[in-house]
Amino acid sequence: MGREELTVKQMLKALFVGTALLVVMARPAAAQDLSGGYALVNWNGCCAHGFMIDYSHPVYKAGKLNVEGLVDFGWTRFSEEETDTTFVGGARFKVLPQAPVPVFGQVTFGVVHWDEEFTNTTGNDFIMGFGGGTIIKATDMFGIKPQVDFFILPGDSSDWFFRFTINAVIKIGK
Repeated sequence: MGREELTVKQMLKALFVGTALLVVMARPAAAQDLSGGYALVNWNGCCAHGFMIDYSHPVYKAGKLNVEGLVDFGWTRFSEEETDTTFVGGARFKVLPQAPVPVFGQVTFGVVHWDEEFTNTTGNDFIMGFGGGTIIKATDMFGIKPQVDFFILPGDSSDWFFRFTINAVIKIGK
């Protein structure tokens, strides 16, 4: 027993506090990315469809590399059997951020809340994510972002999932 599970309310508070911290530390001249779109998840050989949104803000710039803080929310549904909600935050490493097609890698940590309707069980698990992608810029303010993330649940060595997303990206600021 001894293990206390996070509630959805606690997870939402953590997500909002993390987002608020990113916004508070934002410099007016720093460009931030807000993106959202379609998500396809492959968890143990099965697929789920849904959406994801993320927000990133540069925290360090060094020539051709940006380090960005990010928060990410995802929701997917497995054919009327299970719903999964992810809340993660972490660091994104963007190479050639001013190029027409910059690439990035990212490391995230957070929680996945799952609800299995066929067994009437729910739970929360800690997750670590590793991923990357690119942003195909249509203009200086708008682009398309294909991205792939691999998430593992450290408490259960056999549990993992992939998430592929295709998002619209809007640049906020300069």
